[in-house]
Amino acid sequence: MNNYKAKVRKNVNKAKRYNLRVLFDRAGDYLEDFIKIYYETMTSTEASNYFFISKEKFQNLLNT
Repeated sequence: MNNYKAKVRKNVNKAKRYNLRVLFDRAGDYLEDFIKIYYETMTSTEASNYFFISKEKFQNLLNT
């Protein structure tokens, strides 16, 4: 892990302390939850419209 920048190492260690889990949701069971968080983040960071990916595009990604 020494090959990573200090900020990356810090964030990984913080995630470990909080017992963060990563889930690969190939079936899309949590897609609605993801999209809700994604849109909230894009809104709160005042991202440009370019970064607002449609729900349909996310669904298409699951099907590829």
